[in-house]
Amino acid sequence: MALPSSGALSIDDIRTEVGSTSGSLATLSAAAGFAAPHAISDFYGYASSTPNDLYWDFSENDGGAAFTGNAGSATVPFSFSMWVAPTWAASDVNVLLFEINSNSGVNTNRLMLIYDYGFNRLVFRNRSGSSNHHINWALNQNSAAGSISRWHSGSKGPVNSNGFVHLAGTFDPSQSLARDGLKLYWNGVPFNTTITEANGSNAAFNKTHMYINVAFNGAGDRAGDFDNVAFWFNRLLTSTEITSLYNAGEPITAGDAGLTTGLNFEATMENSSFTDDTGNWTAGSVGGTAVSYE
Repeated sequence: MALPSSGALSIDDIRTEVGSTSGSLATLSAAAGFAAPHAISDFYGYASSTPNDLYWDFSENDGGAAFTGNAGSATVPFSFSMWVAPTWAASDVNVLLFEINSNSGVNTNRLMLIYDYGFNRLVFRNRSGSSNHHINWALNQNSAAGSISRWHSGSKGPVNSNGFVHLAGTFDPSQSLARDGLKLYWNGVPFNTTITEANGSNAAFNKTHMYINVAFNGAGDRAGDFDNVAFWFNRLLTSTEITSLYNAGEPITAGDAGLTTGLNFEATMENSSFTDDTGNWTAGSVGGTAVSYE
């Protein structure tokens, strides 16, 4: 998070932002790329950003990524953010982008985002028991997604220079109507045309298992690339905060966006592994591999 652009700055402030234990202004200044003579005023507005050199590449049917942890059982606000580049083929298959559940079997207790290829829809769903609370957004009816007729490697819609789209969403369980409680964004632009919705209950359930690019039963894993996957519990990101995460098409971490409150999971891939940088979730089976953007 950037240092203030005016007022008092301490060596401790600068040290924290630079990520150094040194108490020397000259050392900190050099680490930040400033030339002599060194002055505290050089650091007004300075921000040390996390490198974004790697992404995660999944192959078809390689199992996706599975995690275990505990985000509690209470029904609380939820937000997510992820970068996705479809490398799956143009075929009638669904893609399970993420699922958080209680490991309680088929069709029960889960938060999920799925791309339904047959109907060309993104489905954002909270399921409690047999009750669905969800919205379906058709990509061909939403300009945010470029009104594409299908989403696959040859039809990506609006993307950044590396072919990735930023997907983000929020779920407010206090809203009885799905249209009021579920929001979805493509590159910071909200979806505004829904196809179907269900207004089922938002009962509490244990959130102990997480899956990226695969369902709990091993289905829905497709060839696809992911980066900077993050989940917040007990926090609803605002549209402005989602725009800051989109960052004009340059992926940044939640920390660099100043959005660590409520952050429960974040995988940046920068350590060449698909792991949770917050330490709240333990990786299980993980397919794919880290790939450099360059």
